[in-house]
Amino acid sequence: MSGAAFALVVNTSLALLVAAAFLALSRSAEAPGVRWFGASYAIGAGTPLSELLVRLSPTPPIFVFSSFAMFSLAFHVMAAGLARYYHVPLSRWLLPASFVGSLLGRVLLWQAPRGVLWYELLYQLPFTIALLICTAILAVGAPPRLLDRLLTGAFGLAALHFLAKPFISVLVGSGATARDYVESRYALISQSMTAIVLIAVALSLILVVVTDMMETSRRQADRDELSGLPNRRAFDRDAALLLAKSQNQNRACRVLMFDLDLFKAINDTHGHDVGDQVIRAFAAALSDAAPRESAMGRIGGEEFAMLFADAGPETTAACIETIRRRFGGIVFASREGTFRATFSCGVARSLPGESLHDVMVRCDRALYRAKAEGRDRVADAG
Repeated sequence: MSGAAFALVVNTSLALLVAAAFLALSRSAEAPGVRWFGASYAIGAGTPLSELLVRLSPTPPIFVFSSFAMFSLAFHVMAAGLARYYHVPLSRWLLPASFVGSLLGRVLLWQAPRGVLWYELLYQLPFTIALLICTAILAVGAPPRLLDRLLTGAFGLAALHFLAKPFISVLVGSGATARDYVESRYALISQSMTAIVLIAVALSLILVVVTDMMETSRRQADRDELSGLPNRRAFDRDAALLLAKSQNQNRACRVLMFDLDLFKAINDTHGHDVGDQVIRAFAAALSDAAPRESAMGRIGGEEFAMLFADAGPETTAACIETIRRRFGGIVFASREGTFRATFSCGVARSLPGESLHDVMVRCDRALYRAKAEGRDRVADAG
């Protein structure tokens, strides 16, 4: 087996392995597009396989055409996957028109002489265009994150790679026929370079997908499913960071703790479905009223907390009143009748050097006093 033929076997195997990796990731990844990435590499595996069959088959023209068609289709499927993954809207005709155009161009080149620069440029042009579309999708839709920038650069490099291949072909010679290509020095160079570039693209893309999966998992682990707010662990982390930041700036923070009044009675009387509605409604009111730089979360069954940089008692009072107005204006209904829900609130202002735990303890005591004094009121820890 020649070096070029060996490279074709290796490239087929690598493409199928990458396709399998994306298929495995797609079972866990929630983002659309991951299956498309796997399909792109699976289709692309047909190109080196077809080029091997050109030499072995009694009907090489079929595999000459399939080699080109599969490569072009693979890149256009990749572009469709990237558009879905990064939520970039494309004209519904852009990719189909580009793909069909590439096939028509190949038909027009069918009888043209190989090995001349204009032929090689026109042959590689559809691949370059498809990869530039991929690069443009990333440039428009990808976040300004290092991994996504590296992925954009990998696709741009791949496009330049296919633009450079015609000059290498003319320089070293690619053979007078498709069968000659498999034994040519250019085939070995071309397959090796393409393998390096497309594996770099695959690894970059896998890193992006895995990183996004980990970030999604972290967000889900930090999120209370019912309310949609951060859970106790996430609140403690975010609040501690914000408190430390404020203390470094010699500023105090206000901590608010809320308890939904008679929540057990609401569940017992109106049912847990209605109780869940109350939880979600309060969480929405809390989110709407939260200052721009704040930490909040559901820290218990019917308990919520919020911490923000102190901007004076008037700001704190306005925040609580906004929550009271929005939450108190909701009429809940069940088979047992309609009702409005209320809450009690404890407020504490952090002291210099005070830990989150200590200020939360003082705030909890204030909340307990508000409940003991009749509920539906605010108590300040002083």
